[in-house]
Amino acid sequence: MNSSKLLIGLLSLTLAVPGLKVRAQGNTWAAGIPMPTSRIAPAAATINGTLFVVGGFTDAGGPLSVVEVYNTTSNSWSARSPMPTPRGREAAAVLNGILYTVGGFGGDTTVEAYDPFADFWTAKAPVNKGRLGAAAGVIGGKLYVVGGTTNDSVQTVEEYDPVSNSWVFKAPMPTPRFLLAAVVIGSKLYAVGGSTEIPRWFCTA
Repeated sequence: MNSSKLLIGLLSLTLAVPGLKVRAQGNTWAAGIPMPTSRIAPAAATINGTLFVVGGFTDAGGPLSVVEVYNTTSNSWSARSPMPTPRGREAAAVLNGILYTVGGFGGDTTVEAYDPFADFWTAKAPVNKGRLGAAAGVIGGKLYVVGGTTNDSVQTVEEYDPVSNSWVFKAPMPTPRFLLAAVVIGSKLYAVGGSTEIPRWFCTA
């Protein structure tokens, strides 16, 4: 696998390259502690100031279930319970203190939720549209997953209600794409960048 094609953005580069020990600190960069497990295309999210890195691929291309947590206070890593379904290029977001992982290679409709206090994973209702390389964000107590791909770029947007444990389609993105980024500002979700062309290596990791 050509890892340089998969490392989208500086955060992904920091998490994926063995031995790279750089982290943001204000307007400068400072040395940090490398992850114990080298990986390509993981998902990441924060809970109470702690960074969770989940899944991804080995250098040889196999999907991972490994979960590692970075403590910003002690500048150290520790392992947590692995995802039940090994996968990479999944989307991740935190809703009500629970980490949700959605889709990805190895489980394109799979949704699993991690409780950091119980250190336990639970299967949730699958998304209606299978997707790899999607992005996710949370607004008003609901989880939104946008874009991604199976055999073609998708523009569908799905909303997850944790109370009913169900997904519904929402207004699609005007531009179908995958490998995009998403961030929530106020009550709006911004979908940034991505690709509409699917190289052979993307779906055959």
